[in-house]
Amino acid sequence: MRRRESFLNWLSRWKTEHEAMLEDLKYSLHLLRRSPLSMVGLIIISAFVLIAVFAPFLTKYDPIEQDLQSRLQPPCWDNPFGMDQLGRDILSRVIYGSRISLRIGITVIAISATTGTVLGVVAG
Repeated sequence: MRRRESFLNWLSRWKTEHEAMLEDLKYSLHLLRRSPLSMVGLIIISAFVLIAVFAPFLTKYDPIEQDLQSRLQPPCWDNPFGMDQLGRDILSRVIYGSRISLRIGITVIAISATTGTVLGVVAG
């Protein structure tokens, strides 16, 4: 019986904290919608993330595959960014490179946030 009461108390506290977080999220989204530049930034970042995530579906050429017959071709409909000196599609390489850039950025932010939190806790 006691376990059930403690669980219900915990659930009640969690629900209260969760409602507060939802209210904070709603307020943050309200502020975001009021600022047009913030919305533009959100759209650009979302597009960057979606392109990085769906890179295999957006490109029809392998970024590593070489075609020496097609090297140094200028931009055209099939290859909007052209081909490099080894005959690789530059657009495919840029899109796949965004995946690496995104991964590095998230890692740097995670390390910085962890370090800052630890230093803040230690400093008091």
